[in-house]
Amino acid sequence: MLKTKEIENLNEIANIIVNEEGCCKTPLLHGTRRYAIQTSDFDRQRFYNACKEVILFAKTLIHKNIFADDALENYQRTKNLMFLSTVVYGFGCSGAYEYGDLYLTSSFNHAFGFTYNAGGEFGEWAYRQCEGFEYFSIELDKSTKAAAEIVKEEYIKYQNSERIILVYYGVKFSDMLNRGGSPFWVDDEYMQEEIEELYNSKDTDSGETNNAFRLLNAEIYTPYVLSEKDFRAGFGIFTEISDVDEFIRDHNLYCSPKWSL
Repeated sequence: MLKTKEIENLNEIANIIVNEEGCCKTPLLHGTRRYAIQTSDFDRQRFYNACKEVILFAKTLIHKNIFADDALENYQRTKNLMFLSTVVYGFGCSGAYEYGDLYLTSSFNHAFGFTYNAGGEFGEWAYRQCEGFEYFSIELDKSTKAAAEIVKEEYIKYQNSERIILVYYGVKFSDMLNRGGSPFWVDDEYMQEEIEELYNSKDTDSGETNNAFRLLNAEIYTPYVLSEKDFRAGFGIFTEISDVDEFIRDHNLYCSPKWSL
């Protein structure tokens, strides 16, 4: 189970300065649900395994001629864009994203958006496959049926739990992998430019930073837990957005899910 620290006063995180050599001086964040840090490692792995089985089963349906003309396209367009999507089609074919790894971002906006994925992105995709199975009355084998029940049962627990953002300070560069899985730290001369870019990138009214990393040795870190009630204050601490309400309104005009504070 992940070790975390509850924030008693926002000044705790607003004034932290990291000076340790070889450590990232900017905070890195992870948007999730409180249930994710409360559930046991056993149940978390059980959920992950069930999600994987559900998505692999969904992948087998893609080339089967089991849907009436335009039925799948209409369902995807009007009800469930994630069902049998390109993500499902490509699952397991690329190392660019490893489901189950802990991903961190330097963008508060990005972390904030990810709090809307109940069960994480992986759980969200798996749950949407389960919805599609039911909609089309797809017959599941015994093992996949059991996995789908686990996904639905656990997903609801995530969905009903508080949205939170984990805030990491002082992450070692040696524990940071790029999105594709390669080490973030390469050599001193090359890294100087990369690190300066990371430190100087800020969420602003015109957009968000998009630095994402996989975290190694997650068990040695104790992130702060930013509660949902403090998200508005988090925008003030971690971004340079001048009008948060207007920023969220602009997001909601073009994107889903809709954000709120």
